[in-house]
Amino acid sequence: GTYIADGAEILSDTHLFGAGTIKTKGTADTYALGNSSTFSSAIENVTLVGFTVDGNRANQTSATQNNHGISINFCRNLKIKNLKIHSCGTGETAATANNNSKCLDLHEVVDFELDNIELDDGMHYNIQLWQCVDGVVSNVRSRDPGRHLFGGAACLRVHFSDCTGVIDENESSFTYDASTSPGQGYWFRNMMDCSISGGSIKKIFTLDNDGDGVEFGKEDSLSSDPADWSDIRDEYTRAGFTTAATSSKLPNYGLPVTGVTVEGDWRYGIYNHEGDNEVLATANNVVRGTRGWGILCSSGRLKSSGDTVDGSYLGIKTESGTKNNIIIAPRVRNITSTNITANDAAIYADGQNTRIVAPDVEEYGNASSAMPAIRLGANNCQVIGGGAKTTTSSHSGGAVYIEDDVESTVIHGVNTSAQPAEATSIRLNNKSSHSILGNIGLVAGDTR
Repeated sequence: GTYIADGAEILSDTHLFGAGTIKTKGTADTYALGNSSTFSSAIENVTLVGFTVDGNRANQTSATQNNHGISINFCRNLKIKNLKIHSCGTGETAATANNNSKCLDLHEVVDFELDNIELDDGMHYNIQLWQCVDGVVSNVRSRDPGRHLFGGAACLRVHFSDCTGVIDENESSFTYDASTSPGQGYWFRNMMDCSISGGSIKKIFTLDNDGDGVEFGKEDSLSSDPADWSDIRDEYTRAGFTTAATSSKLPNYGLPVTGVTVEGDWRYGIYNHEGDNEVLATANNVVRGTRGWGILCSSGRLKSSGDTVDGSYLGIKTESGTKNNIIIAPRVRNITSTNITANDAAIYADGQNTRIVAPDVEEYGNASSAMPAIRLGANNCQVIGGGAKTTTSSHSGGAVYIEDDVESTVIHGVNTSAQPAEATSIRLNNKSSHSILGNIGLVAGDTR
């Protein structure tokens, strides 16, 4: 059956099992199920299994922050499994950009499991974890939020596995102006020792906006927002974050993204961009059809292994704010958009000491722009082994291009033979500090 709820309170040792629907009362303007957001009323040992939560979004009238499907605060030992949560927030006539409602909202939760959950039409996020510790999120299927599929801020040791998500502009309600406000796949800020593995995220979108498939950044509000609950602060301190007693602003550190498929109209596929981003570790991911870079690292260090970018606007880039990057066995395919220019590249090393090992680049450039397969824009970069090839019907800027002011590069054992006749296989500059050895297939026009 269907049960009408108006902020039904969850207490310690609550265990709900069933196959019915809990629906938020019309004009209640609150969550269907949840508990107090006061840390002095912390709860423990909660299990929710097997039912549906209907947020009754169309019949809520106040654009508050609290119209969640389920909202759990200050809880230890939480299990949520086999649930469906949908239609959470406020009706479109009352919607504002300040509404932060989600299908599933967890705030300062320790020791939790979320498994086999379907989320649809949350007004802001479908799911957000805020200052949560020691959790596993698996087999969550997120679809068509007003903004973000998955969100997390200041979490420690939380692992997402085999989750899927789709944003389809033909089905999403998009409370926010979709032409200017990004809808992210994963939007993580100030996370530590967290991971994403398996699953897929897809965006079907004709408007060009800033939504990224997987994005790591910072949350400014956390700088003066200490964890309220001592249980959380103690976990931060044990993890070695010594200022946890006064601030919950964790660094983005230890963030492996492995085996994820990122597809569709995202701005960037996987993007690490600001804050204390230490290392972005990516492995065996597949990025297809993004509007910009498949993988872009703008802060900290990129460690990429076996990633594939296919049919995106551009491939993989380390920006000038990064250093000591390593990109192992990247596969970059079909970087042939009519919008690319000679200043672009399938792989662009603009961060110092970037090492590219065994690159496999195929089909790049277009009929009007001589774009290289690999562009070295910083000192002390290396390309070791691998190769680049493109058909003679495409115009290529060559296999490797060294920018004018760059020094001390190493290019060893690269197969450059499959270039168009007009292309320069390896384009050097007038610096004498480069090491160019053992490459295959150098053709007339090389400037060394």
